[in-house]
Amino acid sequence: MLLLSSSHRLVVLNLQTNEGRHAQCDLHTTTDVVLRPELNAKCSVPFSAGVSPKCCASDFTLSEIKSLCGKMDSSGSIDGTPEEYVYGGTADWRTDLYQYSCPVIPTHKESIELIKSFNGKFTPELKSADVEMPYEGTYTQEDYAQQMIDEYIEAGVDPKSVWPQSFNTDDVIYW
Repeated sequence: MLLLSSSHRLVVLNLQTNEGRHAQCDLHTTTDVVLRPELNAKCSVPFSAGVSPKCCASDFTLSEIKSLCGKMDSSGSIDGTPEEYVYGGTADWRTDLYQYSCPVIPTHKESIELIKSFNGKFTPELKSADVEMPYEGTYTQEDYAQQMIDEYIEAGVDPKSVWPQSFNTDDVIYW
């Protein structure tokens, strides 16, 4: 899920890959970002041999994230090559079957449309932001919580088909 702040910067990411990974700062283990030198350099902590990378949605523009390939959440040794890091470490009970086909990373709105096309129901989880709130001075936690709900309203989803969840009690009370 890609939600944008009022200034159109990315706040949080939910990769709709094989396991539905969802965290703001997991792009280094859920995409091929470290294989792309120009994007790896933009990571909060870029990958290099011996260094544990940290790549956050807020490090990139939407078009940069949309250019990445989603993959199963895994990583190999930080002492290896970028390729070994990206494509290594998958648990035996998981699959790498789709990792070479470059799965597209949908925005939250795109995932709503896809799920709607199958007459699905929704259980979105609003994750805690890894950026300080209010983000960029004006985008509050309440704005963030409301934006998620607004995207279902804009898509015409029946409220009875959406069960929002959060570990943040204030979000739940707000809704």
